[in-house]
Amino acid sequence: MTEEGRVPAASLAASAGVRDIPATSFVVPPRRGSLIDRDRMVKSVLEPEAPILEVVAPPGFGKSTALVLCAEADDRPYAWVQLSEADDDAVHLGRHLALALDRLAPLEPADGARIVGAGRSALGDIFPALAGVLADRSPCVVVLDDVHHLTSSEAEAGLQMLLSSVPEGSTVVLVGRRIPIALGRHRMDGRVHRVEASDLAMGLIEAAELFGRAGVSLDDEELADLVTRVEGWPGGLHLAALALHQGRNPRSFSGADRLVAEYLIEEVLDGTEPEMVSFMEGSAVLDRMAADELDELLERSDSSRMLGSIEAHGNLFLIPLDHDGQRFRYHHLFRDHLLQRLRRDDPDRALELERRASGMRARSGDVDSAVRHAVRACDRERAAGLILGSVLDRWLDGRLGQVGEWLDLLGTGAVDEIPEAAIAAAWCAVAAGDRDGAERSCRAAARFADHGPLSDGTPTVEVALAAVRMLMGSRGVDRVVSDAEVVRQAGGPGVNRLWALATGTQGSAYAMLGRPDLARERLSEAIDAVGETPYVRAVGLALLAVLALQDGELATAVTLSRSARSTADAHGLECFAPAISVYAVDALVAANDRRPGDARAAAAIAGATVERLGDLSPRTALLALILLARTAVAVGDRPGARRLLGEAQEARRRDSSASALNAQLAELESCLGSGRDLDRVDVEALTVAEQRVLELLPTHLPQGMIASELHVSRNTVKTHTASIYRKLGVTSRADVVDVARSVGLLA
Repeated sequence: MTEEGRVPAASLAASAGVRDIPATSFVVPPRRGSLIDRDRMVKSVLEPEAPILEVVAPPGFGKSTALVLCAEADDRPYAWVQLSEADDDAVHLGRHLALALDRLAPLEPADGARIVGAGRSALGDIFPALAGVLADRSPCVVVLDDVHHLTSSEAEAGLQMLLSSVPEGSTVVLVGRRIPIALGRHRMDGRVHRVEASDLAMGLIEAAELFGRAGVSLDDEELADLVTRVEGWPGGLHLAALALHQGRNPRSFSGADRLVAEYLIEEVLDGTEPEMVSFMEGSAVLDRMAADELDELLERSDSSRMLGSIEAHGNLFLIPLDHDGQRFRYHHLFRDHLLQRLRRDDPDRALELERRASGMRARSGDVDSAVRHAVRACDRERAAGLILGSVLDRWLDGRLGQVGEWLDLLGTGAVDEIPEAAIAAAWCAVAAGDRDGAERSCRAAARFADHGPLSDGTPTVEVALAAVRMLMGSRGVDRVVSDAEVVRQAGGPGVNRLWALATGTQGSAYAMLGRPDLARERLSEAIDAVGETPYVRAVGLALLAVLALQDGELATAVTLSRSARSTADAHGLECFAPAISVYAVDALVAANDRRPGDARAAAAIAGATVERLGDLSPRTALLALILLARTAVAVGDRPGARRLLGEAQEARRRDSSASALNAQLAELESCLGSGRDLDRVDVEALTVAEQRVLELLPTHLPQGMIASELHVSRNTVKTHTASIYRKLGVTSRADVVDVARSVGLLA
């Protein structure tokens, strides 16, 4: 089978989060040899030089073709993104854009890591990075083709960030049947040039050249009459040329709407050999295709010849996707009609071809297309199995939004009807830190206890539920150990894809229970069996480093922590919340190794990741906060240590089942005392406004009344209070007053 996306291993396109994006979807499409020049139209599109170009028209008006011609005439380089339903996930969309911009000039490693690293957020990381990447390549043009596929609010928000930062001399082009992005503000600022159907319509000279190349001869009156009746619609004129070449009457064509398109396509197909029609209908099941793929799909061996025949007959609705003439797609208008015919005339064949296409796309790694083909084949069970088999990978590469969309495609009742859908939904909820949602999905899955093996290879629903619950950990550390053991007993590392994750999770739980020997044994086993799961390896090494540090083996701890950090950095895990312990451990080890600068840098990464944990695991948060508080003590930041201690105490209130962590927290509480041992020089200076708020905190007035007293907003008081808490290293109002008095900030 032809492989899309075969790229050098060092390139951005080789990264785990983008490998499934077809290479032909982020290159400028080649110009077809039969394409006529349209200088007038190109000039009208390019001349305004606006930072945002909006090209909106119904199907068949040559929107993409117009931009291909513009790319030839423009001195600026073009980055092209052919959008699909998959791009409605904002993370996927941002990475797709990055691949296109990477073709103009390779991304800097730091930009690449910010865009494709695990746990990256679309609006917090990816699109801000893309704005800088675009600026570095200016002047250039970025084409977003078929933008009507974007419907999510996050995808729109990401594009708005990009549109607001288009540098001078560059242009972002939005191409689609409709533009689902609010451009009113940009339009008021004079930053938008709009191209509509009337701007893309063909005139008499262009139509005459089109008909001449199709071998159709019309006199001036017939030509003018036909152009007038189809209103210059390029798609209609091309269909008319194909039909006229087959001897149809030019006076039978009128209008420029979809009904006429369907009529004209039928006219063309009626004059085509039945075998070719059958080939085109079957091949239309794939949104992009190569001859070897069609041979497999249609169970034939002459697809290359058939594609060549379509090209030779001048059908402009077969569009090349690469410059080698190996990959193609049909124009959306033509493909939609072919699929409509196939489903109407031979529904059984349509379903069978969709099933085959799902298998083909799954084997090539394109899970998104595989799921959609399975849904169109009315095979929800297969689709749910594909989703379940991909959910952990999508969690790691940051595209959980896609999984949610796939589950929506199955319909509202799928979680209650298909065990794979219920387990996949539970994994999604765990990854999002939604404990209530995870419990609901687990209850739904538990009703399938007698189902037998799941399609992802998990032997029973019980094992699948144990895997979800061991990470959720809502029933305490002891149950994490037992849940992980259920998963481990379902098969060794050679047959059980969750074995390494379960073994590493069990090792972590043993460490939290104060059983270091078992912890070392399990963590070492997980590291040895980890395979393609860098997160398990990095966290396992980090936890072994903590155990070494507890035993006074600093040199061993340094070696293990550096290895953990190297693995995490190589796979961009610094924003992946479950990997927070890697950076928290690295901070503490560096502090003990008398490298305070490295300690603060690692602590900053871990500290920024705490909030990303959500409700996923209070114990993971507790471990990280204890490590960070100990780091702060080691580098002399006692106020910071007290603040972290307060956060750790809150995490323990949510889950107090980790006895070893409880003991470490008690030791830290004893070390840090009440806060009255602070010296005023240790306290970060308060601003004048913060001091005014502080002086009213002993009065027990609520924040709203303090705001009235100071003639400021309640939000301002809230902000100042939070800053005071941080600077004094406390988490309650009573502690603020006590510590402030002890250091002389209050009388």
